[in-house]
Amino acid sequence: MQQPDHLFGGTSSSASSHEVGNAAVSYFASTTQSRPLDEAVTTSTTPHDHVSPEDASEPRIKAEIETVPVRPTLPSLLQYVDHVLMRHKDQHNKPPQYAQKCTICSIQWDKAGIPSTFLALSCGHWVHYRCFIELATREGLHKGLCYTCNTPLYEWDGINTLTLAIRTDIPMWKDKTTAISPSTYALVTSDHDAYEQECGFIEKTIERRFFKQLAKTSGFAAHSPDLVQCFNDTLKDLRLMGRPTSKWLTWSTTTGLLLFGMLVAIKMQRYLTEGHGRIKQTEAWVAWEAGCRALQARILDDVHQE
Repeated sequence: MQQPDHLFGGTSSSASSHEVGNAAVSYFASTTQSRPLDEAVTTSTTPHDHVSPEDASEPRIKAEIETVPVRPTLPSLLQYVDHVLMRHKDQHNKPPQYAQKCTICSIQWDKAGIPSTFLALSCGHWVHYRCFIELATREGLHKGLCYTCNTPLYEWDGINTLTLAIRTDIPMWKDKTTAISPSTYALVTSDHDAYEQECGFIEKTIERRFFKQLAKTSGFAAHSPDLVQCFNDTLKDLRLMGRPTSKWLTWSTTTGLLLFGMLVAIKMQRYLTEGHGRIKQTEAWVAWEAGCRALQARILDDVHQE
């Protein structure tokens, strides 16, 4: 799936990348239409280098995906959890047999160490919701499949899994591999390390694009920089550099594409509020917040579409 340059918030370089991940999920979860089960603990215009007078008088206040990604046959993990499984939420915690066990952990449904919703997958097998999400974070042949019968359930990608793992308070699965990152030449010892390094790279890209935007002609009354264009240019830079590459930020679904855009938006918003707070008083900020709300609405529409 080709990454777009346009999607429609952020962190300073000193903030934790894991905090940013939590912030992105919280931003999405704060208005989600159907809180997913009991584990929900939180949660183109072509970029240009020169602005003509005509462009300067017409600030771009919309940011949308203009390329049309190919939708897989199966739903994304977030769609499967928040939409497919929630269709039958009245049946959750009501297994056909009183002593029924989870087909993943083999523990009786109401005896789990951490209480978890017990539900039927679309193939008919009953599992703890927490076991289902934790299995998605692990290496193995069962990604996207029922653990018992191997029925395909959803299209696996990293950022959907990361979103659900954080929201369910499950640590990201860490491997033991030590290697040199082909993109940064830095030592990487786990998928989590690769995720942290890529988050830092995204933050630096946002900062660089913001200062480039400051040097351009502005169409806003206060001559404030076009933040939506800054966001779009950041996405373009990341695409041209082959990002994202870390396991937990890669995507293969439309939902994943939108979640990655929201992650970048959250990072950018935090960078602006912590380092350039006065910009919140400008027209550019109003346009930026409108773009973020539009992106959030697109995520909800994508997750809950039939």
